Parts: sequence; structure tokens; C-alpha cells
Amino acid sequence: MNDQIINNLREYYDHDAPRRDTDTYADWKREERQRFLELLQLFSYHTDEYVRQVVQRYFEIVSFKVIPFGWEHKTHFQSMILRRKEAG
Repeated sequence: MNDQIINNLREYYDHDAPRRDTDTYADWKREERQRFLELLQLFSYHTDEYVRQVVQRYFEIVSFKVIPFGWEHKTHFQSMILRRKEAG
């Protein structure tokens, strides 16, 4: 079931790519997006709470899950479902 959901999301995302590629964005939005992408690169060194705080500046967090992996689950990654916030 999860595989079907993921496939549906990918199909929709891919289907909408041509429109997204031609969209124009205000300067503030491009700057905020770049700042957010730079912060994403640092997440692997931060606590889950810090990640939440940063992401909440830009998105509504619909779901935030911690998924353990690695030797004896001493490491983990975060899975997030996000909804964009409106400008303002």
C-alpha cells in the first residue's frame, strides 16, 4: 500500500514538473528557498527539535517521524511531510 502511495505522489510530482519549471518567483521567495536548502545540508548535525524549529519557519509540518537505522539503531533519519506556508 505504501508503495502505491509513493508511486502516486511521484507521478503527480513528475506530471506537474513542466509547470513548476516555467514558474517565476519573487526575489524574496528565491532567497528564502536558497536559505532553506543551505539549512537542509546542516540537518545531519542537529537535533530533531532543531530541525523542526527550522522547518517550521518555512512549512507547516504535517508529519514528522524519526526512523531508526544502523547498528543497534544508534542512528536515525527524519521523515517529514510538509505543506508550504503562504507568503506573508
